[in-house]
Amino acid sequence: MTTEEKTKKNPTYQAINQTNAPEVKAALDALYLYETELEKIREQIKAAIPELIERGDNLDRAIVAKKAEIKSLIQEHGSYQDVEAGEYALICERKTPQYNAQAFKYRYMQFAPAVIVDTVNADALKGLIKGGLLSQEDLEKQAAGCDVATVITYKTTQITVIQ
Repeated sequence: MTTEEKTKKNPTYQAINQTNAPEVKAALDALYLYETELEKIREQIKAAIPELIERGDNLDRAIVAKKAEIKSLIQEHGSYQDVEAGEYALICERKTPQYNAQAFKYRYMQFAPAVIVDTVNADALKGLIKGGLLSQEDLEKQAAGCDVATVITYKTTQITVIQ
């Protein structure tokens, strides 16, 4: 596994149907062998042709520098586009509309319940928990016989983790 593939694990995920099946273990062992062999081959390539590796690294740096230069030239002189040749060096803009909820409620009262959603700011809530003003247990408790909806619910998302 390369460095780019490693991601921070989310501690809230829990294994589903964990049986430690021998078939899965055998497949993992084979994967580890492939990854180890690939790494050995990459090291052999570096050792066998270091001058090509160095030239490739130099070209990588030159490409990064040239792209920065092109970006600067576009800023100074404008975009370039040749559709027939398939060459593009453009500054593009994407506008994402944002709507004022209060103004929308005022002008389109009849539609407001269908399009305006109140949400809880999860980061601010984490701050309240961290500051000791609320606790996770408080959020998960539900008063017996209370008609109010629960404060916290969980959305289930499945991911596959292979390491």
